[in-house]
Amino acid sequence: MPHLGIVAAETMTDFRILFAGIVILLVILLVASFVTRNNRTGISFATNITSALILMIIAILTMVTENRMLVLTDLKGDRLTFYMFLASVILGIANPILYKIMHKRSRSRRYRF
Repeated sequence: MPHLGIVAAETMTDFRILFAGIVILLVILLVASFVTRNNRTGISFATNITSALILMIIAILTMVTENRMLVLTDLKGDRLTFYMFLASVILGIANPILYKIMHKRSRSRRYRF
């Protein structure tokens, strides 16, 4: 049944806190990748990509859950939660890529005799 000119107000859900936590964890992971750039004891690529993928999956599942909840209650989600979801997906994709770019070894090794 279509709504007759009634605009649903944006509803702030409790999922915003979860998305903020995911974004903060991904930023910490990115900063840790930058800080441990020259250190061998830092974060490995496997740790980076695993953490990023797990946090992205949690963000996607949370967004699907929130969307279903809002559809069932005929409410509209808020923009800030959606933007934090986008930030978590972008950071989740960018973290492993930036890690590989920063930790790339030069292919032209010179041997000294």
